[in-house]
Amino acid sequence: MKNTLFRFEGIALFFYILSRIDFFELIAVFRGINLAYYGIGMIFLIFWFFIRTIKWKILINSVGINIDNRTLILIMTKG
Repeated sequence: MKNTLFRFEGIALFFYILSRIDFFELIAVFRGINLAYYGIGMIFLIFWFFIRTIKWKILINSVGINIDNRTLILIMTKG
């Protein structure tokens, strides 16, 4: 019952937020994005992701658990 109520509230909040968005203004904002900055940001994001994955591999290996890189990347991409 409680889980269903939270799910309903989440869906209602999502649709409320969507109803408040001016999509034409949102499109104008996206058109104004500097693609060079966006590209640099994506490069840093990918770099940060791999640094974070390496950090977790070191931490997990320090307690004696050995996880291969592919599995760890899959775990990290799921959040």
